[in-house]
Amino acid sequence: LLRNATRDRLHQSYRAALVPGLPSILACEGLPALAEDSLLSVTVSGSGSTVLALTDDHHEDIGSWMVSCFARNRVAAEYHVLDLETEGVKVIGDR
Repeated sequence: LLRNATRDRLHQSYRAALVPGLPSILACEGLPALAEDSLLSVTVSGSGSTVLALTDDHHEDIGSWMVSCFARNRVAAEYHVLDLETEGVKVIGDR
């Protein structure tokens, strides 16, 4: 259900049309079969400068697939595998 919940029906399709390769990523076209069950959701994040993929495994395969979708459309991209923050807000350093 997470894939359906993160499909933005108000602005995502308009932004996707402006970024070559993004429609293929949002539709999960060409996603490696090995990673199909691991990709929980993919969506445009924020104002559209980031594409967010939520995964539970095969992070590198999914990141590489996303970068290659953009590369085929001459869009430079990179991916970063990040952990979820589970502790909430923290103060770091002295003020």
